[in-house]
Amino acid sequence: LFLIVKPDLCLDAEDFQKLSIHPQFMPISVIALHITEKPFNKITDKELKDYSHIRTILKQSIPGKTNRSQLGLFHGKLTRSSKNVSDADNRTCRWRKPIQEAKFYSNILKRKIVLDVSTKAIKCIRKYGGFDNYILLSKAENLDSIYGEYLRTLMMKKLQDPEFDVGYVVKSRPITYHYNKQKHFFRGNDVVWYPKDIRYQDHTQDKLKFAEDLSKKEIQEIEDLRIAAENEETVSENPILKRLQEKDRVEMEKLEPYRQQALADLERMRKKKKNLVQKTIEMAQYYQNQGFSADQLGDNAVRPRKKYIKENKTLD
Repeated sequence: LFLIVKPDLCLDAEDFQKLSIHPQFMPISVIALHITEKPFNKITDKELKDYSHIRTILKQSIPGKTNRSQLGLFHGKLTRSSKNVSDADNRTCRWRKPIQEAKFYSNILKRKIVLDVSTKAIKCIRKYGGFDNYILLSKAENLDSIYGEYLRTLMMKKLQDPEFDVGYVVKSRPITYHYNKQKHFFRGNDVVWYPKDIRYQDHTQDKLKFAEDLSKKEIQEIEDLRIAAENEETVSENPILKRLQEKDRVEMEKLEPYRQQALADLERMRKKKKNLVQKTIEMAQYYQNQGFSADQLGDNAVRPRKKYIKENKTLD
């Protein structure tokens, strides 16, 4: 029971009975829940994971609220309508919709959630310090969303029991990773900026590892390679050398198609350059036979070139 009394006031049973009759000090036996909190008040873990049961709850209609507002986070904001009035007193309906689709990531649920939010909700999320904080700390009357209470219930379950399996979260999307095959093959170390005077020097020593940076496996391999070099073992005799050679061979096989493509492009560019030089020589000879000189051409150099193209039709 909750009473609105001063902390320094001592009451016996008779005084308590007198105070309870007064409307200002009526005991509250049942805490009034918001209408969006009632469906999740006594929900079990099995019902919380049941998609059909959750979908039935989310489809409930609340008087004075739209279904879209209950499936998103509007923070009490709704679409408003008004009318544009022209000089001729023509009235056209105008809708103000401060609603947009946004993506949020929940660190507690480990899910990416896509839903409709209002600009007021976006400001509140930024004010509360994140999506999870907004869901957990907002009051039910401010959140005013059945879907928001559904997320709050899931987050509370997950915080109370870290091993709780959330399962499928309504309106969540899988986290996709874009894989670029070419970038995967040619990915290298992080780019390091060097000054211009030492940019094109050999920086192999900067990438070498010291003894404290090596793992136990790498140290053991170095020791085995040193012993193999002292005994003058061949690649077929030493398994480590054989593995390294096989690794290099596999990498070279992956790069071979790109090498062939680069050689083909280089050969094509050489032929193109050779043809261009040959056309230039032919055009110079044509100008000389026509009696044009470099001083006479000047700005009119385009005219004989067009005439040459018209007669020969071989210039690209």
